[in-house]
Amino acid sequence: MPVAEWNDWWQVAFEYLLIRLAASAGLPLSWVENPEFMGLCHEFIPYAVIPSQKVLTCCLLPLSGEHGTAQCDGWSGLNNHHYIAFMVTISNKVYMLLYNHMIEVLRMLNAKWKVVVVGFTTDASGEACKACKMLTESHPHLICPDCHVC
Repeated sequence: MPVAEWNDWWQVAFEYLLIRLAASAGLPLSWVENPEFMGLCHEFIPYAVIPSQKVLTCCLLPLSGEHGTAQCDGWSGLNNHHYIAFMVTISNKVYMLLYNHMIEVLRMLNAKWKVVVVGFTTDASGEACKACKMLTESHPHLICPDCHVC
């Protein structure tokens, strides 16, 4: 691509696609500073500015708005109870959104799995503490450790 055709729009699109590629392939952010990748870019898209991993994490990922990452893990306890845990990471957590998700999880567990939840625990972040406090106010039968010490 001639230099006259590479512009700010192409640079933004390039950076956006790098973020999507890293996320979809599960690549560590350090891959953008890999000499082979940099050589490939310099050979085929010489006018592109390759962002550093710091730029990826501090500037480009926060721009992605409502995008996030999800993780899942399952295990069995000694009592043969099976657990599946999900974790979602987003940049702008809001306690009301978290509270609404908690309520939806409680409804789903009761309706689809016929499970009566007696406890709900979260991490110690401010958003989680606020959401957990709201949850115990709306569902006083729940035991919610860690949230009330915040």
